[in-house]
Amino acid sequence: MTGRLEDFNPLELAHLRQRKPIWLTDDEYRSTFSQVPRLCADGVVVTDDDKRVLLIQRSIPPTIGKWCLPGGKKDLNEKLEDTVKRKVYDETGIYVDVDRTVGLRGLVGVYDDPLIDRVYWQRGRGYQIDPDWENTFTDSTGVTYLVRQVGGTLRAGKDTGDVSFFYFENLPGVIASHHFDVLQDAYKLLRRVS
Repeated sequence: MTGRLEDFNPLELAHLRQRKPIWLTDDEYRSTFSQVPRLCADGVVVTDDDKRVLLIQRSIPPTIGKWCLPGGKKDLNEKLEDTVKRKVYDETGIYVDVDRTVGLRGLVGVYDDPLIDRVYWQRGRGYQIDPDWENTFTDSTGVTYLVRQVGGTLRAGKDTGDVSFFYFENLPGVIASHHFDVLQDAYKLLRRVS
């Protein structure tokens, strides 16, 4: 087959996108994908006045107790924008849409340092190696979008201990992974467009 994606029959594309992903147990996933990088999508959910950002506090390893952006792994046959919508809803109870009025199609950035999953940021100390890094079995590439709430009710999901909005200038003292850098990038992006 040759041609561009938009040249294909829309019914065939819809059928392909509806294929169900293969679900594995955590142990099967670790043994199968322990050496394979994963692609993730995160959402920077901001309030209408762009002054506060939504963070979740993780309740499962390896980042248990640390605050981070809602997001997670891309499923098979899923667009990244759909991944971020699904994960934000799963972890926070709110529905979002990508804010295409900022950046390039709402994109905050692509973060591909292999240490992404092995560090955390702590106020006054900067980035630290996470003591739980041994439980982090892959490295990730994170694609982060600026998203806006379009519905739903804020609540903690099954992997989430707490959810809360924070002012950009008053973030929690410990932030998981590379998300402190992402938040700084989002803040700069929002300042440029306002």
